[in-house]
Amino acid sequence: MDTERHIFYRALVRLFKYKPAKCTAILENISDPGILFRMSGKQLAECGFTKDEITGLKNRELLENTKKSLEWEKANGIEEILYTDNRYPETLLQTYGYPPCLLKKGCGKIDMKRKTVAIVGTRKPTRYGISACASIIKRLVEMPSPPVIISGLAEGIDFHAHMHALDAGLPTIGISATGHDRIYPACNTELFREVSSNGLILSEYENGTRASKFHFLQRNRIIAGMSDAVIIIESRIRGGAMNTANHAFSFNREVFAVPGRVGDMCSEGCNMLIADNKAHILNSFEHFMKIMDWDMSNKEYICTGKTNMRSLEERDKHIIAKYLHEEGPHAIPEIAKYTGLDERTLFSKLAEMEIEGILELGSGNEYKLASEYDDRY
Repeated sequence: MDTERHIFYRALVRLFKYKPAKCTAILENISDPGILFRMSGKQLAECGFTKDEITGLKNRELLENTKKSLEWEKANGIEEILYTDNRYPETLLQTYGYPPCLLKKGCGKIDMKRKTVAIVGTRKPTRYGISACASIIKRLVEMPSPPVIISGLAEGIDFHAHMHALDAGLPTIGISATGHDRIYPACNTELFREVSSNGLILSEYENGTRASKFHFLQRNRIIAGMSDAVIIIESRIRGGAMNTANHAFSFNREVFAVPGRVGDMCSEGCNMLIADNKAHILNSFEHFMKIMDWDMSNKEYICTGKTNMRSLEERDKHIIAKYLHEEGPHAIPEIAKYTGLDERTLFSKLAEMEIEGILELGSGNEYKLASEYDDRY
């Protein structure tokens, strides 16, 4: 695609970013997207464009900003994957409203045709949810051809899904709800670095796009659309994970939910999905494999991924800091109970964090998050 045509193409994607289905329909029916920018307002109206769309097409800043974005992407190693590209995820093409363009950052070594499992859930998981996430990924890595783990780069279950995948040597893809020049939430900066260094981060948004509720909802359809199976670990009745589950259900994907105790608010969403027959109950890995009809007969497979000890250490520190931010100062026994770390290991972690100025030891031998770090969480 020549440079000028490329700018027109991406300008249309930018203009119709909240109407992806309309954008792809337009691109399917014109050979040269530049023609729309040369048409008069009257001609565009006759073609069915709305007043706001015509204003956008006539706004010269649209082309100027698009050109700047393309230059920024090139300078920062961001690759584009157009929906016509054979690298575009096939499963996503099967859904309604798929993005006409995905922007990719990362190592670029993940086969998009590989099996994919999305793992999403609450931003405030319990020890039960964190343990379930670790157990699921531990079993997935035992598969003859382990799947790619997809999640949304958010706090909570998303964070643990990505980090456990990295620790186990599984490929992972993060779907961002912002442009690649923005990291949200800021406390997951290290997670973004780890995923982009060892996996991929995909976004449909150009640089400069900030986080918003609608962007997260749009992001969720990509997570669901790219996945062969979607696993929900702890979710309230309303929330992003439930939105992802509903997208997956509408796309005819296999949805699984980890059941929780009756009356536990963190599991209300999962239990409701199971009760409404929108999700299979995930009570054993064997049941998961049976539903997915995936072969486990090849027992000679050995995962070549190496545990990323730096990622593991950062994850433990993040969990401790997040807990103290939300629950306030606590002594070692309470922190050990929450994190699942033995007291000897935990003492070492706390000492490191105290030296680094992340934690402070207050009265009563209770640790608290330093004020400058408290603002980050």
